[in-house]
Amino acid sequence: MSGKSPRVNVLIYGANGRLGRMVAAALRARGARLRLSGRSRERVKTAAKEGDEVSDDARGVDVVVNCAPTDRAATDALIATAVAAGAHYADAAGEQALVRHVLDVHARAGVAVIPALGFDYAVGDCLAAVAARGLEPCAEVTVAYAFGGRQAGANSVAFASAGPRGHEVVYRNGQWHPAGLALDFGTFDFPQPFGRQRVGRYGAGEVVTVPRHVRTRRVRAYIAASALVPHPALVPLFPLVRPLAALAVRTPLRHVVGMVGGLLARVGSTREPDSPTVGSTAGPDSAAGAATGPSFVVVAEARALDGRVARATATGPNCHAATAEILALGAQFLANGEIKGALSAAAAFPPDKLLDALTTVLTWSLESP
Repeated sequence: MSGKSPRVNVLIYGANGRLGRMVAAALRARGARLRLSGRSRERVKTAAKEGDEVSDDARGVDVVVNCAPTDRAATDALIATAVAAGAHYADAAGEQALVRHVLDVHARAGVAVIPALGFDYAVGDCLAAVAARGLEPCAEVTVAYAFGGRQAGANSVAFASAGPRGHEVVYRNGQWHPAGLALDFGTFDFPQPFGRQRVGRYGAGEVVTVPRHVRTRRVRAYIAASALVPHPALVPLFPLVRPLAALAVRTPLRHVVGMVGGLLARVGSTREPDSPTVGSTAGPDSAAGAATGPSFVVVAEARALDGRVARATATGPNCHAATAEILALGAQFLANGEIKGALSAAAAFPPDKLLDALTTVLTWSLESP
């Protein structure tokens, strides 16, 4: 895999949206020929540049990249269009249930079908694969997200707050199970400047992707509370009050809920919940400095059956830029490869090489035993 791309043909669906425009710019920089598509032809035309074609016809393209938020039926229709044209398919799906559906239903596609090929959740998927290397079978793989300045990625906030459209699952004892209303929260030790933060269970895509290529008994996913709830005291209730949290993070209601959280903190127990993972360099609960440092951090921690632990970490300044770059690189790699079937990012591409190719949008490292 190299940063230089031969001239490939890519159809971008949702080309007039923010992500579509960013992916188009990244692909143009690589010399790709673009065919732009979307729900409104007139709006798509406003995103076209010299040399771009505006058309819904996928014939003759190498890859179809879906940059629009689509439900299950629309996603299946786009994949069918790509398959019929002999083109590969990729999207940045941020919903666990949709990712699982695509991987299950399109497993035997005659072309490559790669869902969740964006910041949500290709980075965590690749980090988990790298961290688990040499430790399998693992007792547990944990993926955790934190964001600077209380700002999470759009997909992360929308999905974590509003909840999945389908049934959320957890992975334990080597099987997927309905998540139900079980509470799962604690603290997690992120690298500085994020530090130790309160986290809550996150119905992330890695819960369904990681077990497909990493031998592990359990996969956990967490997200820092600072991005999602107005007060840390509300973390234990987060899975039960997602609709309220979704409203609170976008409206003045945040201040009201924050006051309630403060009251809960004063009258409730002050005992720290057990940390979902163990770290040796924990600092106080604080995200100090995060607003002026990296915008995001993703950590994947793999724990072997004998207790050995490896941790892979990625940080970057912008979730949206990372997603656009991952999709552009993925399209380039797919056009030059012979991958078939529905796969996650780490199963479709060498995970360390994909991460290495993203130097303009993130920095990553590995701590292994």
